[in-house]
Amino acid sequence: METMEIFNNFISAKTQQIFFDFVSSNAFPYRFQDVHTPEYGVAQKRYYQDNSVSDSYNSTIYATPKQLTHHLFVLDETGEQKSHHYPILTPFLEAIYSKVGDFELLRAKVNVTMPDPRFEAYTSQVPHVDLKYDDGNELPHVVFLYYINDSDGPTYFYNKELEVVSSVPPTMGTCVMFDGGTLHAGSSPNSTPFRYALNINIRKK
Repeated sequence: METMEIFNNFISAKTQQIFFDFVSSNAFPYRFQDVHTPEYGVAQKRYYQDNSVSDSYNSTIYATPKQLTHHLFVLDETGEQKSHHYPILTPFLEAIYSKVGDFELLRAKVNVTMPDPRFEAYTSQVPHVDLKYDDGNELPHVVFLYYINDSDGPTYFYNKELEVVSSVPPTMGTCVMFDGGTLHAGSSPNSTPFRYALNINIRKK
């Protein structure tokens, strides 16, 4: 796995609380979204090939719940798509600039996951990379994964053999920076009702 850096108190304690209060309020709209379903079949197929596992087990390898999502920013072929709530990203973009210098914002979204009653233990979602070109080739980028609240449900990081090599627990104010080519996956919380995370994808200039 590429180098990972973890920053505590990525933004000020006061701003952490303001941000959490806002994205957990009725003023912040979400929509249900599948969690990386395009990659699900790919990951399952590789698991079968490597482990000679019957397809009948394909629903038990990775958790595939829906999550609540709000896209704050998306850069696509049509240009920049901004949410009305885009300005709340300002302290995060300033913090990122302080770490890497000039950058291009590619995507920013808030994800909310909830306990999945099908699983007693933490069950990883599908290992994935956040962004790719339409032809499937890697799109170079850097991920800033910010934990909005104290929760459980770690983020897992994988090598190319789909083996877990590291995990990070969600702690309010903590941000993990890592290369966008790193396979990773969240997991649903067990002991907390909601797990809030801000996912920001950038390209360094």
